[in-house]
Amino acid sequence: MFQNINGKEEISNMNINIELRNFIEDYSSHIIISLSNTFKYNSNFLFKRGSASKIRDNFDINHLDKIVENICYDLISTGKSYIYYKIEDSKLIITNKKINNCKFIKLKIPKNIIKNWKKTYKMFSYLDYSNALRQSTDDISLTNNLINANSIAQLEIDKRCNPFYASQHGIFDYYSEWYCVYREANKKLFQRKLLDYILDKINYILYKELKLEHDDILLFDGFSQDELYDIITDLKNYKTSLGKISSRLYQRK
Repeated sequence: MFQNINGKEEISNMNINIELRNFIEDYSSHIIISLSNTFKYNSNFLFKRGSASKIRDNFDINHLDKIVENICYDLISTGKSYIYYKIEDSKLIITNKKINNCKFIKLKIPKNIIKNWKKTYKMFSYLDYSNALRQSTDDISLTNNLINANSIAQLEIDKRCNPFYASQHGIFDYYSEWYCVYREANKKLFQRKLLDYILDKINYILYKELKLEHDDILLFDGFSQDELYDIITDLKNYKTSLGKISSRLYQRK
């Protein structure tokens, strides 16, 4: 269930507002697989110091993917989240759910990802075309009007969410393949910005609680912001064929 922009009421039509659901999933349950360069199923995070990392013996990263996805979900659907943590039996526990005798830090959706989160979130509600898609009528003219209204709403969502999100439904019907790949690259860049924001907070907790060296940190095994900026630059300057750029954008090891 989604909370409203004030975090007080739940929205019961989560599965009805298609575009809002897709938007939230892109920045939560899909964010790791979107940015990962591998098909790992336990953890896409690794240690900068490798086997010499002190983190290895004091923190379990096997469930970190899901924890990060849950934090992303809270951030993108409510505008805020919390990371709870504590030392227990010489091990550091980090979670997105409150636990006994824990410390916590509060996170807010960064403005460099979504400048006005409340306005964006509300926009998905008043441009929701899901109900129209389920209308059944024998009136051809009315059906055509509903289809046109859906298209207008979809294009407006794409326009207002540029560059951090692009509709997954029928986007290739409206834009060139080149532009669609460009929008996808931009979306991945903003996904990575959100992931880095959370990873920085987790590394801060690790550093403080485990008394680590400054270079003993967790890294994400996937697209970096620099790699995505390079891809976007190539697309802008037509330096590389679209096929090669697409291969880079969806590469997996």
